This record gives sequence, structure tokens and C-alpha cells, in this order.
Amino acid sequence: MINRFGLCAVLLTVFSLHTNAQATGSAVDLGLSVYWASCNVGANEPEGIGGYYAWGETEEKDRYSDNYAYCYSETSFIDIGADISGTQYDVARVKWEGSWRMPTIEEVKELINNCSWTWTTQNGVNGVLVTGPNSNSIFLPAGGRKYGTKGLRDFGEYGCYWSSSLDSSDGTSAYAKLLLFFEDGQDWNDDRNRFNGMLIRPVTNDPTGIRSIINNEEPIKSIYNLSGQRLNSPQKGVNIINGKKVNW
Repeated sequence: MINRFGLCAVLLTVFSLHTNAQATGSAVDLGLSVYWASCNVGANEPEGIGGYYAWGETEEKDRYSDNYAYCYSETSFIDIGADISGTQYDVARVKWEGSWRMPTIEEVKELINNCSWTWTTQNGVNGVLVTGPNSNSIFLPAGGRKYGTKGLRDFGEYGCYWSSSLDSSDGTSAYAKLLLFFEDGQDWNDDRNRFNGMLIRPVTNDPTGIRSIINNEEPIKSIYNLSGQRLNSPQKGVNIINGKKVNW
């Protein structure tokens, strides 16, 4: 347990660790069939934007166009599966490991249809507060998307998050399903060319597979509860300190 005043001691509870893995978010129970992560892949806090990834790729790039890894041309695509959740092409599984994965389009539909969505600003970042039927919530920043050579588009106006599902059972389809939201609403039935660089919000079926690591020399910069709400000081139980799950 961390010393509450001087941060002199740290008790580490480690569920899984890999030297190349990113720090993960916490699993938030929204009362749905899966647990949703408290932050995006590549982010350390709920309002962090994180990384932009083309569908099926696991690294960021300078441009998102005909340099897509899984195409023969701009109109001919390589079959890496009609649904990549939990596979080697799933950036959430590759970066966070464990049981983390990209959400399927059915899980995105469940998030939209069973939760309340409120457009808001959190710590200066536009986005939505998604509140589940059990009153727990997550914040999704409106980070826009990256496409072509023009770079970032629609930042602060749209949230564009890949699902793991293509728009058909044909693994060579050029288009993948995504979660799209903006101030006036949200949609799960939208799709975009796989070339696009989108954000990733992982899900998991097993919340016990989360890392819980903190460095006792690292100053506290941010503290959140499991619902993604920012705190002034840690509360008894599990906190997200500097983007890491810590028992207090």
C-alpha cells in the first residue's frame, strides 16, 4: 500500500506483466456483457486521446492512405479475418495483452443501446460521458480521425473508434464498422475504409487480468476512480493513479 503522505512505500499486486506491453486502463463495469476500459490504447487517463491505428494494424504512422499493411491496392484488400478481436491484428490485445481486445460491433451496439450518452467537456477535452444501467460511467474523448496526408480531422467534434468487425462476413471488404459520436448523437452503423487511423477503446471479459503496478519514485499526476471520475486524493479501495491500477 502506498504511503498516503510521502509516497514512501508501495505495495504491488501484479496480475500480468510484459516488458514490451503498454500500461493499461482499468476495467469498468457498466452493467453490460463486457467490461469497458477506462482509457484508450496509448492513453494514461480517461481524457487522453491515445494512438490512431488503421484497422488491423498495431502501430501508428505518419500518414494513413495507400501505405496500409493489408491491401494489394486501394481497392483490393488482404483477408485477415472478418472480425479481428483478440487476434494478432488486434492492437488492444497486442499493446495491453491479457484478455484485453477490440470490441465487436455487437458490443458497440450494446454500449449505445443500453447506456445514456452525454456530450461534455472533461479537463478541457470534448467527448461523451457514457453511463451504464448500473450508473457507472466511462469518458470517451472526441479525438477525430486521421486519413490520407492531411493528418488529423474533426478533433473535438467527432469520436471515431474502431470495432473489430468488418461491414460484412467477407474478409476482403474495404470497410470496417466503427463507433461514431458527436454532440448531437451516436451511431454504430457507420463504416469507413480500413486505411483510416481511428482510436481504440478496449473491452475485456475478465477484469482480474489487469496489471496493478506503480513506481514509488513516480509523482502522482492524476487520480481517478473506476468510473473514470477524477479525484483530488485516493479513496479506499482501487484507484487509477497515473493511469495505473493501485489498491489503496
